[in-house]
Amino acid sequence: AELDENGKVLGVTGNTCKRGAEYAENECTNPMRTVTSTMRCSDGTVIPVKTVMPIPKANIYECMNLINKGVVNLPVHIGDIVIAGENAMFSLSELLFGLYPAMVMPFLIRKIGFQKAKYMALTTKPVNVQTAFEWGIVDAFGPKSDMILGQHLARLTKIPKSAVVAYKNYMNKLDLSIENLESVAVSENLKMFSDKENMERISQFTNTGQIL
Repeated sequence: AELDENGKVLGVTGNTCKRGAEYAENECTNPMRTVTSTMRCSDGTVIPVKTVMPIPKANIYECMNLINKGVVNLPVHIGDIVIAGENAMFSLSELLFGLYPAMVMPFLIRKIGFQKAKYMALTTKPVNVQTAFEWGIVDAFGPKSDMILGQHLARLTKIPKSAVVAYKNYMNKLDLSIENLESVAVSENLKMFSDKENMERISQFTNTGQIL
């Protein structure tokens, strides 16, 4: 990227995909990062966590301080509550690369039903946030998702932690399908990502933005 004396981007060269110019400009003017890390749990184990959206690179140190100080009270499940912005889109694009969403499907089927989950996987078509809300993928959405998240968190802080743990343990006894399918999903995932042709499709898209 070429910059002027004020740090403004004048032009970008050398990129091989359409997203390269925008990425290079953002890197020079306002670099952002999605932070992925692990957080300690009350039983001594750790779980993976990530920021809900990219944050300014200058704020990563502060973010990690908060993560390192935090302790998660188990159990925690994927998709307990889903909050999205008004422009969010949802899709299962795996089949375009010769893959299929083995790890996601058990959770998605539980949320929206077998047929809608199958439709999303087979068509690979994205759905907007309104449709996702109507189908049950999203629980709440709006133009200021961070504000909605804050409202939910404020409410959740009033609930005793022991009550949340007891409730989740009870819910686990009602539906064991996710736990029973874990080994199958992991096995299928390993098989897909061991396929050379699948890896070539992913590499092609990463490097050129095009699908084989």
